[in-house]
Order: sequence, then C-alpha cells, then structure tokens
Amino acid sequence: MPDLLDICKSERGNIWLTTDEGEYHHCYIRLPDGPDRWLEISIRPCNYPGLLVQTVTITEAELTKHILKEFDGWIARKMCLESVPLEDGYIVAPSPPTMSEAEM
Repeated sequence: MPDLLDICKSERGNIWLTTDEGEYHHCYIRLPDGPDRWLEISIRPCNYPGLLVQTVTITEAELTKHILKEFDGWIARKMCLESVPLEDGYIVAPSPPTMSEAEM
C-alpha cells in the first residue's frame, strides 16, 4: 500500500497541538515540496466544518508567530519548532513588554 501513496507522514518531527480536554486538535505537517510548505489539519468535532485539511505556505518564523497568537495555552503533543516556548508541554506565549514608569 505505501507504494500507492503520494505522501505518507505522521506527527513525528512535525507539530500536533491539542486542548486540555483533547476535544480539539491542530496539526502542521511539513510537505516535501519545499521548506515553507505545510499540510494543516484541524479537527474540531463541535464546529462546522469539523475537519479541515489544507496546504499552507508559511515560513517557520511566521508559523511560530501564528502558533503563539492562536494556540497559547494549548498542549504541544509534538513540536518541531524550537522557537515556540513550552512549559510542561503547554505553549506559553511571551507576555507583551510593559512600559516602565520612565517611558510613560
């Protein structure tokens, strides 16, 4: 069967995010046709559509920024981007800098 597949990838070496309850899943799987090409998979059963699969072209820096904005507090079951900060397996977006009294 593998000979019939154009692509056969798993979460290994890629990105698999989930919520605490495990209800929502979001994955990014690097595609072989370029360094900035990813297969994005979103599974949210109580949403419509509940399953979304699409290809995206995005750099690792842009993907890091997107993950920190959209998935802060999610569990990273697999994370291949070292630029995404994790704490006990959770994505932790850096706090925005605050203005000091001298800057006010």
